[in-house]
Amino acid sequence: MGLSINTRMILRCGLLMGGLASGVLTLPSNAQTEKSMPQLTSPHLRRSDVAFPQPNSPDVYRRYGATLVAWGFRPWKATGEELTKKWRAQRDAAHKAGVRYQARVELDAGWRRWIDVDPDIMESVCRTLEGKPITYHFWKQTYKGHPSYQGCTNAPGYRRFLLQQAQEALSSKPDMLLIDAIQVTPATVWRAGCFCPWCTKGFREYVRTNVRAETLAEVGVGDLQIFDYGAFLRARGVTDKTAGRQLTFWPPKLPLAEEFLTFQHLAARAFIADFQQRVEKLAGKSLPLSTSTVLREPRDWWAYPVVDHFTIETVLKARDRQIPQEPIFRYKLADALGMRVLSTGIPVQDLNFVRDEKLPGLVRTWIAQSYAYGHNFMVPHSMWCGEGEKGRYESKPGDCDDLYQFVRANAGLLDGYETKAEVGLLYNSQAVRQRHRGVRQACRELTRRNIPFRMVVAGDLWMPKVLKVGDLAGLKALVVAGPTSVSPEQRAALNTVETTTVAWPDMERLTSLVPSQVTVAGTSGITVLPRARSDDGQAPLVCHLLNGAYLPDADAMQTARDFKVTLADSLLGRQVSGVRLLEPGRQALSCRWEPINGGIRIDIPRLELWAIMEIR
Repeated sequence: MGLSINTRMILRCGLLMGGLASGVLTLPSNAQTEKSMPQLTSPHLRRSDVAFPQPNSPDVYRRYGATLVAWGFRPWKATGEELTKKWRAQRDAAHKAGVRYQARVELDAGWRRWIDVDPDIMESVCRTLEGKPITYHFWKQTYKGHPSYQGCTNAPGYRRFLLQQAQEALSSKPDMLLIDAIQVTPATVWRAGCFCPWCTKGFREYVRTNVRAETLAEVGVGDLQIFDYGAFLRARGVTDKTAGRQLTFWPPKLPLAEEFLTFQHLAARAFIADFQQRVEKLAGKSLPLSTSTVLREPRDWWAYPVVDHFTIETVLKARDRQIPQEPIFRYKLADALGMRVLSTGIPVQDLNFVRDEKLPGLVRTWIAQSYAYGHNFMVPHSMWCGEGEKGRYESKPGDCDDLYQFVRANAGLLDGYETKAEVGLLYNSQAVRQRHRGVRQACRELTRRNIPFRMVVAGDLWMPKVLKVGDLAGLKALVVAGPTSVSPEQRAALNTVETTTVAWPDMERLTSLVPSQVTVAGTSGITVLPRARSDDGQAPLVCHLLNGAYLPDADAMQTARDFKVTLADSLLGRQVSGVRLLEPGRQALSCRWEPINGGIRIDIPRLELWAIMEIR
């Protein structure tokens, strides 16, 4: 049985753990992760896909134009043949409606069933520095006298439970598989974890392989045969109360703190790689795999490059009552890594707020932003909002179905399209891990100024993407906003564009290398996002237009009227014959345009939230 391309890459790079039952963590040395990885793509998750949160009726699927069930939940309380029958029926009903099916394996929501099936559950629970069990902070309930224990993804017993779930999920014959929730073991560091016996043993072996003996002697590590990092920290006065902040502080204040975080990050990646390989063996074929994580910080990309896409609940800051800017950085970085992101909001932070405050207009901005940047936003239909009595967030007819129908009607202008840009923005993984925030600031400012750009990644041990000369092809300027300490191979690639490198925020130099390509006159707050197909020179250029004028008191957009968009010839790359404006819920409109010196100027009569300019 052949392995998927992602699994083969991980095997080549030596990132797989040992067997589920062995309890031996085999992690890569630093040198092993310096190998080059080819660019990944996610053809099974299309830019025009409309993902529904859970199985539903054909009529509801049609209302939104659904093409994918994102959360194919395990049928409630079913077991054995009944489970297979009910789960297969869900998938069959979706397929009959023309909807693909992603079955779901639970990392957190399955804690009750884990208690039911594993008599030795306490051997696999995440532990704090002081040995206390770690529980999910968003599950306050108890079950059979137990709280909501968090399982350690380094523990063989917990991994067996996850694989058992996967085997059950595969009985539905899904198109894809999701292992859901952000709570892999590295996420416990903020809660003084994880120092269970499996993590203690695994880190001991990691230190033996990856840390020089001289360094260990300097920090007071003696006999490695009995080395216990938790005991080592407790002896230095570290407690559960202080461990989270002290372990994540930069520059490190605790001995071996950076090594411990790196161990947990690589162990999580090795876990998901091993899980994928075993799932594909059970399935007898390559099967796209997804997982969930908030994708805010470097630690959140632990599943790259193993998974095929991300299905995530992420912070949208609904309480700010404004269009969030943080997702833009996430989408740009995902593009640079060849990944797709299918998003929704955090239940207890975002979805419950828009439910209570009745803000469907704000939700519409989340949807439009995701698709305009080339990613996907889950249909907000009957969304869980955390524990409590208020119920779910329910999208009513007319709230957002027009946006999803617009996506489906214009799939040909979404699928296959990528950012068109001559400006690059360097994401240096090591610098970002060291708390340098310049790349985030540059991303916001380039976006605000309507400067088309794409990210390029210089990776490291945490993000195994090696920057190559080919990654810089087509760029006339590379913006660098922070340190450029990278591996020699990546330094060689950066040296090839030394004469066109811009130290942020030197806008004068940037505009001298790449003169303005997009301007908007007659209004403010409009973002223009040019996208093109590199595989089809005859395909139209498209520019997504996003209106940033959200009115929080009205929960509506302030419609922009009678403004002009100017596009430079260097961006167009063609003789223009016509421009159409496509907007949700409205008829396509032929726009007036005129050639000007070095480009064209287009009249836009109105823009409510989001539109696509089709330029031929």
